[in-house]
This record gives sequence, structure tokens and C-alpha cells, in this order.
Amino acid sequence: MTTTRTDAVTLDTLLADFPLPALEPGQTPTQVWGYFETVDDDGDATWHERASEGADPATVYAEVSGYLAGLEAADVWFDDDELVGDPEDDDESDVPEAPLDERFSSLSIGDFGAEELTGRFLLLVISTDADGEPARDVYSPELSDEEVLGLLRLAQLRLTEQLTWDVPSPQATALSEAPELVPLTSLFPGWEFETVDDVANVTAVWALIETIDDEGTVTWVQRESDGLALGELLSLIAVRVTGTEERLLADWGLSDLLAAEEEAGGADLSVVPGSPEEADDRDDAGLLAEDSLEDDDEDETDEIDDDELDEFAPLDDRFEALQVAGLPAGATARRALLLVLAEEDGASPRFALYGAAPEEELDYPYIDDIEELGLLRSQERRLRLDLAW
Repeated sequence: MTTTRTDAVTLDTLLADFPLPALEPGQTPTQVWGYFETVDDDGDATWHERASEGADPATVYAEVSGYLAGLEAADVWFDDDELVGDPEDDDESDVPEAPLDERFSSLSIGDFGAEELTGRFLLLVISTDADGEPARDVYSPELSDEEVLGLLRLAQLRLTEQLTWDVPSPQATALSEAPELVPLTSLFPGWEFETVDDVANVTAVWALIETIDDEGTVTWVQRESDGLALGELLSLIAVRVTGTEERLLADWGLSDLLAAEEEAGGADLSVVPGSPEEADDRDDAGLLAEDSLEDDDEDETDEIDDDELDEFAPLDDRFEALQVAGLPAGATARRALLLVLAEEDGASPRFALYGAAPEEELDYPYIDDIEELGLLRSQERRLRLDLAW
């Protein structure tokens, strides 16, 4: 990969040998960005990033991210006995192709010197249409869908790096002696969590714990028991992140729809996808396994009545046997999320347990979805860096 630049050349001249789908009449290209593959005299291939002069990285990032999200949403794996596509139904084959016309003569990008274009490139064209509205086109001749996905993800990472905000650096820390191991239950004296099935054999726990010290400083720490491999923990958190993101997006879409319907005089929630009748509220011991995503026939609310409170209890002997690093000196726990791995009848259920110090008098589930997403994403990044190949 390279972003080196040489002499500028107009886009219509550079790509004169490569027929591409024609722009709509009245469209005016305003900026382009792309990745281009070249070969040198030795036949070695290299990818180059190029953008037209004045191209806005933020605009390119937004378009790349939106296009990538659409492709990922449509990306599926097929079983061995499924037919993948039908060439006769390919509408793209009817799109007329021609060399880029004079409308691209005002856009220039860096030339590639002695290296020769292979004809494989990913080109984003941002335009205005005949009505002055924004339009965009993506050309990816001779690239597989997987290559397009890979290049777009690389572009997203590159542009994220370029657009990163200047945020305050974290306070400097000093290494200290490793804390002694203590029973997991000792971190939560007097706490009650959702109960886990009596027949489940708890094998490992990962905990996110909010602490407060003698000076009132609030900090989040993470703790994990023995027997929990980092790769297993990463997969557990990644699945949890995906589920939380999907739930938040569904709630967001529903709230937008409700606001619009309220202005129009009301909404019929019985036919709204993602409505409370279809929503999957967190159970008392929120199972992370797929079977836990089944809808409950009964209406649920975020409030917990007296009968539901009977299902809360202190962590039992199964958790007493799990050893974790103790909390920092002078710190006590205020809130916690426990991700629990277990074995039950040959299956491996996972549970999410929420708890808080009784004296805090907080409402269940103590940690809302938005805060949980931020915490889990932070841990996911940490683990991905630790486990990078």
C-alpha cells in the first residue's frame, strides 16, 4: 500500500482505457477517491490510495462507511446446496459502459509514474445531480465482493486515523504489585444478583465493576476468573456488543417512528417491527445464548415487581469457588456486570447478571444499554490488540 503522489493527471485521461458505467445526465463530479492496483516492470503488484485535489476526508469517510454498511448488511454465506445468484437476473449487465467523459476532466489525481494500472480499482465518485442534490457512484471493475469489502474497511480505518479528534490523554499510571486473589463473592458483600439455574455448573466469570475510593474517585475495572481464555472472552464480548448495538438501533428506530406517529395522531404498535410486543427485554438472568432471544408471550416492563425480586439472591457457592484479583486498596464496588459461562446438560449457556451495592439504592438494571455498549467496546478493543496475529 502506498499514498505517494507524483504528477497530477486528469481522471478521464488516466482511465481512458477502462470502460465504466456512465454517469446520469446532468451529474457533475465534484470529488473522487479510490484505491488503484498497479504493477511494476518486475510484475509486482501494489495498491495506491488517491484522491482528487480538495477532496474532503470527512465526506469520503461518510460515503465509504455508508457503502460498507450496506454491503455488510447484504453479505451472506450460503449452504452447500444453495444456488448463489442467477446470471440471467444480473441487472448490472444492462448498464451501458464507456470511457469517462469530459465531465471528469476537471478532476485530477496523482499519476503512478512508471507503474501500470492493472484495471483493478475501487473508485468513489461524489457528484451533484441536475437538481443540485448529492449523488454518488462506486466503480470496482474486476474486484471480487470480498476485495471490495476489504478495501472499504481499510479505507475506513485509514480515514478514521486521519480524522481522529485530539482528546485529552489519560492520566499517567504506575505499575503496582499484582493484587492478591480473592473469592469473587467477596467483592460484592450483601449484594443480590439474578439467580442462575441451580443445575448449571458455573465454569468462569468476567466482571466489569465500577468502584469508588476513599477520595470519591470513580473508576471501572475488569476482573476475570481462571479458566477463561482471552479468545473465548473476546468472542463472548463481541457477541454481546453486536446484540446490544442491534437492540439500541431497534429502539432508536422505534422511538423515531413513535414520534412521527404521535404527530400524525397515534401509532398502532401491534404492527410495528421491534415494538414492545416483539421486543426482547432482558430476563432476570439475561441469557446470552441464542435461545434467550425468543420473544416472551407476556408483556414485560423495565420495572421489577415483588414476585420478580424473589429471583434475586446473593451469589452462591458456585461463585465462591471462583478466584479473581481483588479491588485496588481503599476501593469498594458500586455497580457490576457479570458475564457468566456455564455448563448444563451438554450445553454452554451464558448469563448476564447485573448488580449494585444495596446502599446506592439504584434502579435495576443499574447499567443502561448505552453505558454498557461503551464499556464492552472498550474491552473488545483491548482484547483485539492483545490477541492480534
